[in-house]
Amino acid sequence: MNRLIYLINALTLSFCVIPTPCSLADDNIPKTSVTVLVDQSASVTHTVEFADALSSIALAIEDNAFTEWEPPVSFFLSWISSSSPFADPPCGKAFLYKPSLGGHNKSGYLSNRKQLHLRLDECVKRITHKPFKPEPFTDISGAIAVSSEIAKDIPQFKTLILLSDFEEDLPPGTQPANFALYNHHIVMIYLPSQSDKPDFNRLMARLKDWEERFLSTGASHVCKAPVKGLLPGTIKKCLQPPKPAGAS
Repeated sequence: MNRLIYLINALTLSFCVIPTPCSLADDNIPKTSVTVLVDQSASVTHTVEFADALSSIALAIEDNAFTEWEPPVSFFLSWISSSSPFADPPCGKAFLYKPSLGGHNKSGYLSNRKQLHLRLDECVKRITHKPFKPEPFTDISGAIAVSSEIAKDIPQFKTLILLSDFEEDLPPGTQPANFALYNHHIVMIYLPSQSDKPDFNRLMARLKDWEERFLSTGASHVCKAPVKGLLPGTIKKCLQPPKPAGAS
């Protein structure tokens, strides 16, 4: 239970950061939300390509936060694990990017691009530079359920980036968590699981099933890209909101 409370508090702090009460600083409430969920299950091989994909995701997020998204922008990274809602976030609590004139901000937020770059780079290294301890099961639905609920009231852009083989494998007797999406923009960064080697079509079928589930539960858009050869530009393209019908 303590881990679940920690996770909820970590995400909630992206909305109201001590010592500034939300009631006194509404301009500090995020207008954009970015959540990255990283698969920690044994079916996923954490290769150099996997690490490079995480770095590409971080670079794309940094660039979009600086050039595209309306601030303040909240960031949170968490695991897809055996029981995702109880997993300790690898990078700690959520953090906020709120640029300020001259890059000086005493409120505890990241206030310039250099600070944001260093924070994201540190976060990636916490995952890629430590020995990988695989989880025996994969609770994708639980990770999405917590992340989507916390970010549901973000008024502008909400994106959920998943780095996974999208093979949900729950402990015996565990039911998949129900989740709802609130106009979230979903980015599926995928790689095959070990069980896909005999038949790669299994992966493609899973991706289709998850895409349909995302759209049926409230996602505004779903974009897919493979881990292999992933570049920051590919992520940036995925993070672009779809143009309205008829727009040039």
